[in-house]
Amino acid sequence: MRGGAILFLPGDAVAGHGRGRVTSVTFSPELGRYVGLALLAGDAATEGSEIVAAYPMRAETVRARIGSPVFLDPKGERLHG
Repeated sequence: MRGGAILFLPGDAVAGHGRGRVTSVTFSPELGRYVGLALLAGDAATEGSEIVAAYPMRAETVRARIGSPVFLDPKGERLHG
C-alpha cells in the first residue's frame, strides 16, 4: 500500500475518485506489519470491513482491512501502567 492510493469497496469498479484516499503508510515494529492512515467516506468506514487500495501510477492493487483508530493499547494500560 502506498500513500495517495485510492480506496474502493470490494466489488466497486477501480476507476474514478473512489471512496477515499490513503494519506500515509509506515511499518509498525510493534505490530510487525504496515499500517496506513486514510480518509474514507463514512458509509465505507466500517471497522473490520475490507477495502481495496489502488495505486494507478504503478498498476498496484492491494486489499486491506479497516481497523480501530486505537489499535495498540485500547485500554490505556501502557500509559497508566
